[in-house]
Amino acid sequence: MGSRGLLGSAKPPEEAALDAALSLPPADVTRSSIVHPTRRAARIASDAAEATAASVGLRVVVLVPAYNEAGSIGATLDGLMLQSRPADVIVVIPNGCTDSTAWEARKYPVTTMELPRLQHRKSEALNRAWVRYASDADVVICLDADTVLPPNAVQAWSREFSAEKGALIGGSSSKFTMQDRGFLSRLQKAEFATWTDTALRAGGGGGAVPPRAGRLRVRAGDPDPRERRAGDPE
Repeated sequence: MGSRGLLGSAKPPEEAALDAALSLPPADVTRSSIVHPTRRAARIASDAAEATAASVGLRVVVLVPAYNEAGSIGATLDGLMLQSRPADVIVVIPNGCTDSTAWEARKYPVTTMELPRLQHRKSEALNRAWVRYASDADVVICLDADTVLPPNAVQAWSREFSAEKGALIGGSSSKFTMQDRGFLSRLQKAEFATWTDTALRAGGGGGAVPPRAGRLRVRAGDPDPRERRAGDPE
C-alpha cells in the first residue's frame, strides 16, 4: 500500500511518451516542412511588395504596329494612358496606312514612327521600332492597334518579371476577351486557341510575339538582323 501510495501519480509508459511528444518546444515544430498559413501569406505579401518595388526600376517600352487602324488606335492608346504603372516609352508604328492612323496617334503623348508599306509588314515594322527605340529596354510589350489592355496590365507584367527566381521567363501572352460573336471573330478566337495550344504543347515556349498583346524580355526577343533597314543602328 505504501509503495502504491508513493507511485500513485506515475503514468503508464505509453501515456508518458505521448505527453513527451506533445510537449516538444515550438522550435522543434517549426523545423518541419509545414509552413504556417499566416507566415506563408506574409512571405507572399513580402515577395509581391519586393517585386512591385523592383518593377518600378524596369524600363518598359510598348510597341504598337498599326495598319489602317484609325478607328481603333484611340481606344488602344487611351488604355495605355490609364495604366496604373505607365510605360516609359510608347511607340506607334503605322506602316503602309492609307487612312489617318498616324494622325490619330499624334494626338497622344507617344512616339509615332510612320513607315511606308514594308516587305515583311508587321514583323518588319516591329523589328525597326525595336532596334530604334527598345534595344535598351528591360521589357518590351507588343500590342496590336485594336486591342485595349486592362489598367493593371503593364504593372502586372513588370512585377511578373521582377518576381522571377530561378529560371527566367522569356515572355508571356495576355488572355484575350472578344465581345463580338460574329463568324470572323470566331475564326480569330480559334486562331488564338491554336496558338496557345501549340505553345503549351511545346512546354510553354513560343517562336513568335504573341498575337494581340504580349511582353518579352529584351534579350529573349532580339530582332532579326535581316529585317533591319539600311541606316538603322546596329
